[in-house]
Amino acid sequence: MVNKKNIYFIGILFSIICVYLILAAPNAPTNLVFNNNATTNYDEGTFTLNWTSGAGDAESNYSIYVFSNGSNNYLVASNNSVTGYSFSNTTEANYTFIVQATNATGSGANSSNISIYVDTTDPVITLPFYTNGTKKKNTESLILNISVTDASSGLTNGVCLIDVNGTNQSVSISSGWCNSSAIALTGLSDGNKTIKVWVNDSVNNIGLNDSYVVEVDTTAPVITLPFYTNGTKKKNTE
Repeated sequence: MVNKKNIYFIGILFSIICVYLILAAPNAPTNLVFNNNATTNYDEGTFTLNWTSGAGDAESNYSIYVFSNGSNNYLVASNNSVTGYSFSNTTEANYTFIVQATNATGSGANSSNISIYVDTTDPVITLPFYTNGTKKKNTESLILNISVTDASSGLTNGVCLIDVNGTNQSVSISSGWCNSSAIALTGLSDGNKTIKVWVNDSVNNIGLNDSYVVEVDTTAPVITLPFYTNGTKKKNTE
């Protein structure tokens, strides 16, 4: 025969367990990390944020709080995978992320914050020692001292790509300079030729300076004596 008291007790115990599971606050997400970002601290604006859910969590959802440049204005987004969120925003700023785990009753627990800077500014390229319009033969080489600066993500893995005659010569960056004495002018016809210098920064923003020219001159001077009669007779005392 079934003991009604036992059934009643089991029912109460089951109810208590259910209430506990519903009301239990979730554990905060941990191990926040960025993936698909260009560098540890910088990106061009498209990456993912991942985290680890706390052991024994009762969360039913996550909310991602995104603060821009430390302001009080923030974006609230929901995760688009179990423990991940895809971010895409090319507005340059420092972005700080906090992930909140919530349970069925709306109780929440926040993670620690993590930040990354979105850099969309191209490097600045100058030729401070070059005289614009310098004359050269197409058998000579051009000497260039190129200054490169990048105020945000820097120039790690950056390179200068220099094009005057279509050969796209690469020059490494050293202490903010790309220096070369061997920029070929081979095959260029006479006239002003644009010096194009491209540089990429650490997140692959690409800058271009095409405001300088080299004047190629391969034509010898034309010499005439328009008023001289060829074969004119003269004494050696004249």
